[in-house]
Amino acid sequence: MSEFIKKVEELGPGHRIRLAEELEESINLDEEYGSQGQTEAPSAEEEVSLHFVTFIKGRDGHLYELDGRKEGPVDLGEGEEEDGDRKGLIGDERLRKRVEWYMNNVDSENMYNFAMMGIAPTLD
Repeated sequence: MSEFIKKVEELGPGHRIRLAEELEESINLDEEYGSQGQTEAPSAEEEVSLHFVTFIKGRDGHLYELDGRKEGPVDLGEGEEEDGDRKGLIGDERLRKRVEWYMNNVDSENMYNFAMMGIAPTLD
């Protein structure tokens, strides 16, 4: 991991965005890794009210939603283009709309348990 971080620090903002969009190629997490730590992991069959959803842009240029509660990736379609170039994941309007949908459709019990993290270039 330290080698990866070192390489990322050497990249410019544009390359960092591209790397973040293609990060799914480099991540290999399995059930054993995910069950390490102090919190007992729930079984795959157990009902849980909170979970993670992530969005990635595939090699084919499509935006995908990855949700552990669904049977597989949800293809949200080909990425938007701007002036003949594909926009990055961050600038994709469908991503914004999908996140808004989650925020607007969460049940009242969990409405304050919504968190979001983004990987973006610096503004410097």
